[in-house]
Amino acid sequence: MKVLIRREKNQHVKLLTIASASILFTILVLSTSNAFAMGDAPSTCSNRYDGPIVSFLINNGTQTFDPIANPGVTFNVNRYSSYNVTFVIQIPSTSSQNNSLSGTTWYDTSAPGYFLGQCVGGTDPNQNVTVSRSQIHPGNFGNEGIQQVQFNTFTYGGVTFNVNWLSAPPTISQPPTNLTATLVSPLGISLSWSAPTNNGDALVTGYMIERSTDSENTWSTIVANTGNSNTTYADPGLESGTTYTYRISAINSVGTSSPSNTASVTTSNISIYAGFLTCCYGDLKTEGGVKNPVPGINQVPFQVYAPNGSLVYNKTESTSFHDEHDISRSDGKGNYTLVVTYDNELIVTKEIPSWINNNSVYFSAGELSDGSASIGGRAYAGIFGEQDSVTIFDPSNSATATYTIGTGLQGQLQLEIYTTQQACVADRGDSSLCPGPFTNTAFPTSGNYAIVLTYPTGELAGKTTLAYTSMIPSSPTGLTVTAQLLKITLSWITPNYTGGTPITGYMIERSTDNGNTWSTIVANTGSTGTTYSDTHVLPLKTYTYKVSAINDVGTSNPSNTASASIASKPTFP
Repeated sequence: MKVLIRREKNQHVKLLTIASASILFTILVLSTSNAFAMGDAPSTCSNRYDGPIVSFLINNGTQTFDPIANPGVTFNVNRYSSYNVTFVIQIPSTSSQNNSLSGTTWYDTSAPGYFLGQCVGGTDPNQNVTVSRSQIHPGNFGNEGIQQVQFNTFTYGGVTFNVNWLSAPPTISQPPTNLTATLVSPLGISLSWSAPTNNGDALVTGYMIERSTDSENTWSTIVANTGNSNTTYADPGLESGTTYTYRISAINSVGTSSPSNTASVTTSNISIYAGFLTCCYGDLKTEGGVKNPVPGINQVPFQVYAPNGSLVYNKTESTSFHDEHDISRSDGKGNYTLVVTYDNELIVTKEIPSWINNNSVYFSAGELSDGSASIGGRAYAGIFGEQDSVTIFDPSNSATATYTIGTGLQGQLQLEIYTTQQACVADRGDSSLCPGPFTNTAFPTSGNYAIVLTYPTGELAGKTTLAYTSMIPSSPTGLTVTAQLLKITLSWITPNYTGGTPITGYMIERSTDNGNTWSTIVANTGSTGTTYSDTHVLPLKTYTYKVSAINDVGTSNPSNTASASIASKPTFP
């Protein structure tokens, strides 16, 4: 026998109180006839509240009956089964002790085959008390026949009904119905079903739960017997991305029913794609999502760990995500680890080799006709925007110049070493883009030079050689002459191209016959100065000049010519 008691708020009602114990005794004697009284006597219930039974329902497993609406109703119950009753006692505002403190109420019943009294504690004024009981065949009653049953409260009487106990043996229960399967977590499924409409006249004592993962071709029993009449079940810790199909069978004392309807649901699964973009070296692209997400759970923490173990990306995504992440060479070589977590239960990791694991570089250098040098190639493990270093080493392995070179979108490397800043500005249009060093510093003499490319971490990326040959300078430009007292002053501009080696001096030539014949008045000035004063001149005579630059390789072609003459008489300021 099971008893469940529930209390509810109730409006205050006017109640009839019968205080005489002798009247109660008479009622009990008349109602019990020859039955033996047991349980709690009304007088043992502390601060007792007395009230009528205002609602009473009976369920025999297949039907529900109301003995208040139909007094003396008769229904069938198999002697191997049971029936359930639920009734409500209306509680007044004042107890039998004339107070409104918490107390008890009392009822008795002849359902066990004798009158059994029951004190119900925790009763408060103006509350309904709901009592539920499960009643089996009384041991002192015959195998079959009609048993008259009463339920009474103190002084208020109660209800009467008739149980027709049948002796036919029970049968296997009908199957459960209305089975549903719901995804409640990424890897957890909740089952719910309805109890059989016909239990075969025997109590359902449990359920067998079966599961299939191959479209119902084969079944495995995950619970042979739940051991209770609960109609829900939780199935956690499942495999991701798997469709599970369930069916339920009811168990009573006779055996196991045929299965219920089937219900299927697919657990959540995370897909991740990751790869480096060939359009933009060093750009890690990730995309993916959650398939079969749990309703209401739409956030996915996403982390990327570098080969050196540092967390380089940490973001909460939606259940469908697409991101790009620029890696750094300082992250180290090895594998990047991507971790996607869903509802703290489904965790998926993926590893992808770093872009920089393969240190392949195509790298070359050449000398151009004007003496400038061009260095270029491609770093197949380069990172777009990375600032690499190029160092020039002379034949004695001494560094002559160092440059910073940016890696292009697809690892392109390009460096121009100009002969002079003027030449650079002429090509690039902005002096701020022409800081040098220039060829006369990078390649001071002819010879084989080593050109070394290193990454920002100091790691060697590539190496090549350049056989650089120094040339004669280009011609000086802008020669002008000015006649003064017994002298003519020359001024010119350094050549745009020094030939790859420094200018060591200038050769100055002069003509007195309008350039038909020339004489060298200074074979080599021995300095880099760009002015000269010719004091060996005579009045009333015209002199024409030209200048050539000298480096270690040789002498350039001459500059433009310029002429001047000394006046017949000196002029003074």
